[in-house]
Amino acid sequence: MIGIYPLLVIWAAVLIRRTKGRRHSGWPGFAAWCAAGALFTFSLLTGFSIGLFLLPLVVAGLYLAVRSAPDFRASLGFVAGRGVILLVLASINNFSIGWLIPGFALSVAALTSFVAAEQVDRRHPS
Repeated sequence: MIGIYPLLVIWAAVLIRRTKGRRHSGWPGFAAWCAAGALFTFSLLTGFSIGLFLLPLVVAGLYLAVRSAPDFRASLGFVAGRGVILLVLASINNFSIGWLIPGFALSVAALTSFVAAEQVDRRHPS
């Protein structure tokens, strides 16, 4: 079961690489990847209880994210989605530092990287 999750990430990366029509997706693409990352992380953390039943939704979410936003810049949203789930877990557990710090770090790093990439793209359009 655990081996499926890395394979899904590799599958999404291969789909991004194979997509011929590179287009800039912006914030909607970032949001699509964020939702896919949140689904992925929630399914992974719930494991054999409901995570197995969420696996088809994870596959569909990754596929839709790749199809709607096939650029690596938007895929930073995947990391932000993982961070959001960790922040939700921190809030459920009375803002436990074990969930709060990684969730905050992942979310801020992904968001900052995406905004910086957007700024560079605006200054130097290809």
